[in-house]
Amino acid sequence: MPERDIVTWNAMIGGFSGTGDVQGAFYIFRSMSQEKFQPDPVSCICCLSACSNSAAGERGKELHAYIIAHGFDRDAQVVLALIDMYIACGYLDDVRAMFDKEEKDVMTIEFISSAYFLHGHYEEVIELLENVQREGIRCTAKTFINSLRACASLEDIDKGWVIHSNIVECGLELDKYICNTLVDFYGKCGKLDDAKAVFDRLQFQDVVSWSALISALVAHEDFMDGLDVFREMEENGIKPNEVTFTCALKACSGLAGIGDGLKHGRWIHNLVVGEGFEQNTIIGGSLVDMYTKCGDLEGASVVFLKLLDQDVVIWSAMISGYAQNGLGQEALQFFKEMQRMDIEPTPYTITAVLKACSAVSALGQGRQIHMHAVHKGLEFENIVGSALIDMYARCGSLEDACSVFDGLQSPDIVCWGTMITSFAQHNDYESAVRCFQDMEKHGHFPNAVIFTCLLTACCHANRVQEGCQHFRSIREHYGLLPTSEHYCSMVELLGHGCFFDEAEDLIESIPFESNIVGWISLLASCRRHGYLELGKRCFQHAVRISPGYSTEYRLMESLYDDAGLSDYADQIEELRISANAWKKPAKAFIEIDNNVHGFIVGDKTHPHNHDIYTKVDELSNKIKNVGDDLPKMEPAREKENTRNPMIHSEKLAIAFGLISTPEGSTIRVSKNLRVCSDCHSAAKAISKVERRDIIITDAYQIHHFHDGECSCVNSW
Repeated sequence: MPERDIVTWNAMIGGFSGTGDVQGAFYIFRSMSQEKFQPDPVSCICCLSACSNSAAGERGKELHAYIIAHGFDRDAQVVLALIDMYIACGYLDDVRAMFDKEEKDVMTIEFISSAYFLHGHYEEVIELLENVQREGIRCTAKTFINSLRACASLEDIDKGWVIHSNIVECGLELDKYICNTLVDFYGKCGKLDDAKAVFDRLQFQDVVSWSALISALVAHEDFMDGLDVFREMEENGIKPNEVTFTCALKACSGLAGIGDGLKHGRWIHNLVVGEGFEQNTIIGGSLVDMYTKCGDLEGASVVFLKLLDQDVVIWSAMISGYAQNGLGQEALQFFKEMQRMDIEPTPYTITAVLKACSAVSALGQGRQIHMHAVHKGLEFENIVGSALIDMYARCGSLEDACSVFDGLQSPDIVCWGTMITSFAQHNDYESAVRCFQDMEKHGHFPNAVIFTCLLTACCHANRVQEGCQHFRSIREHYGLLPTSEHYCSMVELLGHGCFFDEAEDLIESIPFESNIVGWISLLASCRRHGYLELGKRCFQHAVRISPGYSTEYRLMESLYDDAGLSDYADQIEELRISANAWKKPAKAFIEIDNNVHGFIVGDKTHPHNHDIYTKVDELSNKIKNVGDDLPKMEPAREKENTRNPMIHSEKLAIAFGLISTPEGSTIRVSKNLRVCSDCHSAAKAISKVERRDIIITDAYQIHHFHDGECSCVNSW
């Protein structure tokens, strides 16, 4: 430019500040003086906005000195920019010092309150309100709203009640914006009756009010009530907005598997189209999430393909959806397509694709994604670290999982829980307990999930006494209430240890209704130990609670088969079919040269099908010739029959791995269900005759077979 004025200089500073380039903004600021342009208050405000983190705080303090020297500290907008800068950098003492010197007008109080809240200093928001009230300053609706939002974020119901009473004293209890905030506050604190009471007192219930109530109900898993309120809002002629649709769809996702979530979701989808929100990316992401959680991947794909703006959130939701539905291969293909589209993955994307690797034991691709995370500087993100730990552990590489955990700078409670679970899955109880103790030493108070992980470790290691001690400590030592998951873990643990009377007594005393998981856990133990009569009772309870759940039929059928009562097993299968209880097909996966191969029972579709079945017959003959100390394997047969153990999916995957990998290398197989007893015995035998380590990750734990033995010590 041949000539530059103050406006263009300030525009340049503002441009650098807007992109967070502190160095560039200050370079332009200094260059002004060199070209004999005196920075004005606007220049200072633009520069201060660049100092939005503690790393730039010292620069901000230097600029503050310049502001004082040039008399700009008398400019109200400059003062507010300084306060915002100090709050953003976490220099709260400087904020208080400035606030004490300034005249406490309404605008300044509102500004500081909003800045505190925006930057997550919730305690300071509440403290500010208390201080100005003590000084007799009348607070505005905006200040009360910020304080209520801070209480909601902290879930501090007591201070929120006090603020509510202050609002009433100030005559603002009918203010629409305050009432909407009160509904949100009470909802987030779990006081749904109070939220509804405030909602009912509203003179005019707008879409924000309705959305706040629906959000409160959905947040506390009152999914059907949330949908009922949504329907009532529709009947009252209030048009839903982006927030309302998102909350309603989240309720449908919450009903997946336990109600008519898909039916309600399709109804809401039609409303979305009718209201012209079909291209809305946020609602589109919620629709994809709803369809995938409800198992309708076709519906999710239709939504995905219709969206004009397929951003990283939508791609991540699709990848996560495929992984959650056991379609790890498809999830990995989706991720590759996303990379071809040059869409930069977020930590959430990396987490989703790592879960897909876990589901199909794709260790090679998991390592590649780990390197990608390192390249992008995401390996220290706890959400990514937790997913990496899980991926390595489920692919059978516990050493790599420990290495990732040790490299985390400050692991959160989720990372600790994932590490404890990893030890549990590998049947390493001692390491799981040490990890739990280290977690406490690092100042993390265990939550309900952590105790579930710990009790799982006890189950896998058959540590009944230790498990009982941990269960008692939940209430007695840590002051927590045991959840249904804790009770079910104890039922499983007692069943593992053959304490069947105690397990049955415990499950009948569980203070939760319809505890199908407990009965199925006990039925699984009966199947493992051959307790037919108790198994029948467990089966009857499970069918009464949920006749459409297929697991109990599968376990009871196996129990009869193991007892040599094949006619009764056939009757159970007929009952399952008549009850329309869908039987999840067993699938096994193995990664060869960074490509995942999937197998189903009796699979004849693989390009190397002939070689695979030839290898199966060869293994059978090898084991037969070794002697009587190994389980026998029948030759592969052509008959398509799921009772035929020879054609189970994991055996086919192992055989393919043996003919496709170098001698001595480890075979890693993943199965979407629990490995059956026949395949477990076969894997032990194969590991001995082939001199190969075989790792099978099933839906329950990781089995490491070596020289005819399994790491689970037959306690799976």
